[in-house]
Amino acid sequence: MKDIVSAYEARSEKGFSHNKLKTNNQDSCFIQKDFANYSNVWLAGICDGHGAYGHLVSDYIKKHFPGYLV
Repeated sequence: MKDIVSAYEARSEKGFSHNKLKTNNQDSCFIQKDFANYSNVWLAGICDGHGAYGHLVSDYIKKHFPGYLV
């Protein structure tokens, strides 16, 4: 498998606010190499938060979702 990615990058920007309020970027992501103890198996996810508590939800999913898959 010579096509395996050896480096990765993530970039995210906060969304548009029609009332120009300062808001936090609510997105988060995760990448796990050797997922579930399988060599060369990667799990990646992007969590796109929305609403007043979107940052809390996306962070929770980032931390806990991979554990539900094992």
